[in-house]
Amino acid sequence: MSDIKKNETLNRRSFIAQSLGVLAAPVLLGLLSKVAKADIHPSEEPNPPLAPRSRTLQQALSRHLGKPYPEIRSDELLSINKLLLPHIHIANFQDNDFEGLTNLESLEFFSLFHKFDESDGIAFQRNVFSPLANLKELIIDDELGTLPDDVFASLNSLRVLNLKFSEFTKLPQSIFELPQLEALHCLNASMPNEDLEKLKAVYGDRVKPSM
Repeated sequence: MSDIKKNETLNRRSFIAQSLGVLAAPVLLGLLSKVAKADIHPSEEPNPPLAPRSRTLQQALSRHLGKPYPEIRSDELLSINKLLLPHIHIANFQDNDFEGLTNLESLEFFSLFHKFDESDGIAFQRNVFSPLANLKELIIDDELGTLPDDVFASLNSLRVLNLKFSEFTKLPQSIFELPQLEALHCLNASMPNEDLEKLKAVYGDRVKPSM
């Protein structure tokens, strides 16, 4: 075979190979995309289902959103700005109970814990309210026993704290340090008189009868 014919043959083969490469590229990219999607771990889903929470939270969210708790997705929590927890006795709040409720502005619960002294354990830990940066109203009617001193420290937007007939062994220090508080309804709550006088010293006429 002459050199000219050899070159023509090589050129044709090169052209065919390049053409096949161009045609195959979209198909190859499609296959790679499917493999990548199939390889996503469930925990990396953009809108995963919710992790388990306390029964009272699960029922409250289910009732508010009108669907069983296992069907609720994380982005749906952003639509909730007010929540009333049903009366279901629990030992304490779980650390993740209010996770994702970043737009919640009003929270109310009553008679969940029945903590009369330190031997009954702690109703909720220091981080439980951390996700509630926009909470403006908190209504509690319960026997709370002794709470961690910094349990209310993250509630920097709180305007109204209504303790109704709540009972405390000792008030947490953070209740005296709520920067935006406009009304503290606590005159019907059961607490040491010393704590009540301290609240009046800090908040003055913002301390009001329970509603």
